Amino acid sequence: MERALLRQLTEVQVNYATQRLWFVCAPEMLLEVLRTVERLGYRAVPYDPSRQERPRLAGDRMLLRRFGVAACAAGNVMLTALALYSGADDDLLYRPLFQRISLLLTVPVVAFSAVPFWKGAWNALRAGSLTTDVSIALGLGVTFVYSLAATGLGLRHVYFDTVAMFVFVLLAARLLEGGARTRAGASVERLLSLQARTARRWNGVGFEEVGAEQLSVDDRVEVLPGGRVPADGRVTLGCSFVDEAHLTGESQPRAVRPGDTAYGGSLALDGRLELTLQATGGSSLLAQVERLTESSQCTPAPLQRIADRVARVVLPAVIGLSVATAAWGWLQGWSLPTLLDRSVAVLIITCPCALGIATPLTVSLAAGVAAGRGVLIRDGGALEAARQLSVVMLDKTGTLTEGALQLSAAELMAPGPWLLWAASLESCCHHPLARAFRQACPETLLRVDDARQVAGEGITGGIDGRALRLGRAAFVGRPDLDVGGIGTSVWLEVDGQLKARFSFSDTLRPEAPEVVAWLGRRGLRVCLASGDRREVVAALATRLGLQEDDWRAECLPQDKVAWLAQLQAGGARVAFVGDGLNDAPALRKADLGLAVANGTELSWEVCDVVLLRPGLGPLFTVLQLADEAWKRLRGNLGIALVYNAVAIPAAALGLVSPLVAAVAMPLSSLLVVAQSLLILRAA
Repeated sequence: MERALLRQLTEVQVNYATQRLWFVCAPEMLLEVLRTVERLGYRAVPYDPSRQERPRLAGDRMLLRRFGVAACAAGNVMLTALALYSGADDDLLYRPLFQRISLLLTVPVVAFSAVPFWKGAWNALRAGSLTTDVSIALGLGVTFVYSLAATGLGLRHVYFDTVAMFVFVLLAARLLEGGARTRAGASVERLLSLQARTARRWNGVGFEEVGAEQLSVDDRVEVLPGGRVPADGRVTLGCSFVDEAHLTGESQPRAVRPGDTAYGGSLALDGRLELTLQATGGSSLLAQVERLTESSQCTPAPLQRIADRVARVVLPAVIGLSVATAAWGWLQGWSLPTLLDRSVAVLIITCPCALGIATPLTVSLAAGVAAGRGVLIRDGGALEAARQLSVVMLDKTGTLTEGALQLSAAELMAPGPWLLWAASLESCCHHPLARAFRQACPETLLRVDDARQVAGEGITGGIDGRALRLGRAAFVGRPDLDVGGIGTSVWLEVDGQLKARFSFSDTLRPEAPEVVAWLGRRGLRVCLASGDRREVVAALATRLGLQEDDWRAECLPQDKVAWLAQLQAGGARVAFVGDGLNDAPALRKADLGLAVANGTELSWEVCDVVLLRPGLGPLFTVLQLADEAWKRLRGNLGIALVYNAVAIPAAALGLVSPLVAAVAMPLSSLLVVAQSLLILRAA
């Protein structure tokens, strides 16, 4: 479908797991695009999360009906075939009777159960492409027409049993594959089901029930105990424990109180909350999580592109081989039944669909497992990149450390409200220091004019007409002051005069030494890149057992990118783990960018993986899941390639009958599905 639509559009994604199509087009092209989708054999239904189950369930019910008819017919046709194979075909009285019974039983299979294959083949040919349905339809059509003619002419050999059994096994495979696809897409559907449908919004007099789609930023909403938070907002009144397992994978509820952020979809367990909304609809955290999860299932891994190219070559080659087999048999004087047996067996036994589903199904299942454990994988290429890593570069603040800095000392050069001014200025940016300042200064913050953040250095702005600069010593023009101690220090400059120095301390994450040691045991080099002072970074590197060449201090964003580029130029495959605005360039430059839970929205947009669960523990999940997915991918592609390499020549040489081919073809797909489902053991 993507190839056909790309002739009209430039941006198209098909989600194999959730059976959803996403595209961008001009309004006047919409009708034409939908007509193309219909011509390809798909029914286009507008996406509505609240009604998403209806078309899927209707399709599943119809597929089950087709399967039931094929199952009943195949069982009875096999009984008549058994009679014919047992000697009834030698009797001129019983042979026509059993053949006609087989024909009557097979007609519903061809006319009703096989409709998806007829439609798929017709639409593929109209679209100018060759698909697996074309091969299936050719095999079915040729076999049924020949058997019908043989029945009318009184010939001995008919293959109604092959037709009925072929359709039965194919539909069984589709049912099982559909179940696997549903499980793969369950993570996205589960997230969507958590979105609140209604909310209690303040109308100036009281709280009234409104649809969640009517909410907007700055609305005041109420969440009662047992209710779901309708959108992201800041708590203004009340305290409660909220269940955020859908976002972080953590079963432990989080306590929220005034000033904290509560995220859409979270469940308030034991208290009433009032919130001022900060993000609604597509900008909410839950919507971002849903988009990232679905994106990982839409975007093919590089390995999948290779498999797709192989699958596109296999089918035309097999059709050509089937024709060549028939031509060769004709020249060799084969009997018509023998010629038909071999050429039809070649058509039936080929299975490019196993190649087609081998990778996307594995990637979809892996993404679903990861989402359930608080890890969002942006695309299939991330899993492949995780398998090829040789270096893991870690940021310090908020990554290796808790990021919950605390003010440990305030040195004032002159009397004044400098702590309040610094806290007001820092509140304008996303940085761990902002929270530390806010905790140290409970007063009402002041208005800041023209606040501008310089990534990795500091922030400028104005208060009461006075110019402020807050940041590292070099940022305020006094690099000589940034010496001594192992804490983090920032300086406040007002109208060009130094007014205060604020020192902060941070705490190393308890799991950090274990994670670094585990990465080393995997054969990965661990590097530390930090914007903090050399003394601070050196002390941390010593605690983690890093060598002097494995860490760098006082890194600006461009310094981290330069170090990454240097490692990559030497042949290393580098992962960067970080958070915050200043990490965005490094996350983009790395072969695999991982943003930790407290990352900014920008770092989410440029990274490959988001670690929603606090701490570095999710790194285990990413690398172990990549190992498991890679093992399944290799197994799936191996099954598909070996099967086709062995089965197609065997059919051409007459070693496989059409009936055996009819059973073997879908079984190869089922084997791929079963192998992919093993990845769920990692859940």
